[in-house]
Amino acid sequence: MLLYPPLFSFYDKKSFILKNFMPSQDKLSYFVEIDKNKKWSDGASLSIDDIDFSFQLYKSFSPKSLRDYFK
Repeated sequence: MLLYPPLFSFYDKKSFILKNFMPSQDKLSYFVEIDKNKKWSDGASLSIDDIDFSFQLYKSFSPKSLRDYFK
């Protein structure tokens, strides 16, 4: 299972920002639902756009060994 690390901790099987997640039948993708009650330190609501932006940074600046998975 490869899931963007900030979304889910496989160490303790918890997520602080996901309300629900489920792999597709072929196990090649995930369906995720963020917890809309989560807020940034300034009180702004967390959005899927925030997750997408951080994921794009993750893909761009990860070690090459991880970036190769995203091609």
